[in-house]
Amino acid sequence: PGNPMADSTQYSVRPSFDVLNDLVFDTLSSRRTNYQESYTAGWQPRLNKVSALDWVNYSANYSGGYQWRNSPRGSDLGANISNNFSLNQTLDFNIRSLLNGMDWYRRLQNGGEIGNSSSADTTKGLSEDQLGAAFSNIGKKAAGAILSIQSVDISFNISQSSLQSGYAGTSPLYDMFGRNSGDYSPPFSYRTGFANEIGLDRLIDNPSETSSLQLPSNRNLTDDITVRSRLQPFKNLSIDLTWNSKWNETNTNSITIDPNQNQSTVRSQNGSISSSIWAFGSGYESFFKKQLRTAYNDIGDNTTIADSTGNSDGRTVLGRTVLQDDFRASYLMFSQGAIGDRNFTPFPLPGWRITWTGLERFVPIFGDLMSRASISHNYSGTYRLGWVYNTDQSTLPDISMGAYSVSNRRPEFEPNSINIEKRFSPLVGLNLTWESNLRTNIQYEQSKVISLALSNSTVIERLSKGLKLTFAYTLRDFKIPFFKRLDNAVDITLNGSYIEDEEKKFELDSDLDEALTAGPDDIIKDPDRAEFSSTVTGGQARINGSAVVGYQFSQMIQANFEYNYSKLLPKTSGVYGRTDHDIRFNVVVSIRSN
Repeated sequence: PGNPMADSTQYSVRPSFDVLNDLVFDTLSSRRTNYQESYTAGWQPRLNKVSALDWVNYSANYSGGYQWRNSPRGSDLGANISNNFSLNQTLDFNIRSLLNGMDWYRRLQNGGEIGNSSSADTTKGLSEDQLGAAFSNIGKKAAGAILSIQSVDISFNISQSSLQSGYAGTSPLYDMFGRNSGDYSPPFSYRTGFANEIGLDRLIDNPSETSSLQLPSNRNLTDDITVRSRLQPFKNLSIDLTWNSKWNETNTNSITIDPNQNQSTVRSQNGSISSSIWAFGSGYESFFKKQLRTAYNDIGDNTTIADSTGNSDGRTVLGRTVLQDDFRASYLMFSQGAIGDRNFTPFPLPGWRITWTGLERFVPIFGDLMSRASISHNYSGTYRLGWVYNTDQSTLPDISMGAYSVSNRRPEFEPNSINIEKRFSPLVGLNLTWESNLRTNIQYEQSKVISLALSNSTVIERLSKGLKLTFAYTLRDFKIPFFKRLDNAVDITLNGSYIEDEEKKFELDSDLDEALTAGPDDIIKDPDRAEFSSTVTGGQARINGSAVVGYQFSQMIQANFEYNYSKLLPKTSGVYGRTDHDIRFNVVVSIRSN
């Protein structure tokens, strides 16, 4: 391990060679079969030594390595080599510390008020100067609330890995300098994970004189960025915001070597993205009308619908790239555009969590019986998309739709799955702690999951909503006969919930088929006059309840009794209701000796 340097930067480099532990030899032939190296390093500049940057913290941590694994003895298939690379970076901004060092912000925070007037006072009866001062005070408070941001934390993680079979080289570290000799091993850039390709000239020759040899190879890359921020506009009100976006890409090569040692490579590529979003769009109606409008724009003088037969804007009805564009624009808010070369990633918008504490002071009658009361609200939304790369971008077979046939081409990068999740967990949550130490939690939750099957243009919406209740009470210093010197505790917890689920199905191709029954001469190109249908394909209600009694007999013996009740109430035919009862009892005995 390295020691911190004397300047304003702290380094920590920990190379680790796992040679002794990870060298494996074949006992029959005494040849090496497995070899592994790993490296780690960390860097954290001492920015607090610089007065202008004492509100910023940065750290970076690297890990990487490679593994060499030989093929079975006598196979002449070379070795399988793989490597990995990970770089995790965090950047933290203490905004409150920065603002507190500014005179204008301190004056804003300590801005004067008019007398002892509260926020509930009105400006009636004030003079012109007093009225101006009152509005100035309101403006200062509003500015203070806007500038109430506490911190901004950014984390950016990069990871990649690769695998190559049929490597003809050896494994030791010293052989990596012998690239022009018979013995060579992976270069240092591959061993540390910074390079992920080994070169086709380092692969084995085909040992067979009659059949071809296939050597698989793949590379995987993942980027993940998360931004968190905390605001506190008022003393008892806090708002936590979270942005997130993640990209993943996998490249797979299938290398074929024929008996004449000629090489050919078939490449494939796929990946996925996810992003935090605001899923508050119009929904399926907007999606249907956008697709129908695209079809209307491409209707010409005949019954063929294609981009070349109408408005040549690069859009064709039921084209997979156009489907994901319209789906994203219909179900998301502020998502008319997207970021990235492939136009697949919606711009990240934050999820939030709002917590308001100190409500016991505002609750009439029962407020005096409470020690703490708070309200919470939480929203999270995620957009996920999977895609593949098409080497063949030819025209697809025509699709029959109403009185027309639709012609599309395979896109270069084709989306193959799309999901949207919108969750309020909770939409409203009330947390109460009573003076008697009784704890109460009430939550109302909602969620909606929307999926688009691009293979048949079917949209499925799954909605769930429910109410959850929790009551917990702890009886401390409980005494039992004959053991009055022992401290005992009894925990009693009651849980209950009622949840309703519903599933709706929309078939876009069927709705478009109905809207396009008229020919080119008779059709009325007005999407607002078209109708669509939906089908409820599933639904159920669930009632859950549980009672847990936990008894602690000193520090050595604990016992729990738990009863669970569950009832399923289907709302569609073909599904039968059921009721489950579950009773559990367990005892934990801790025995210690010194």
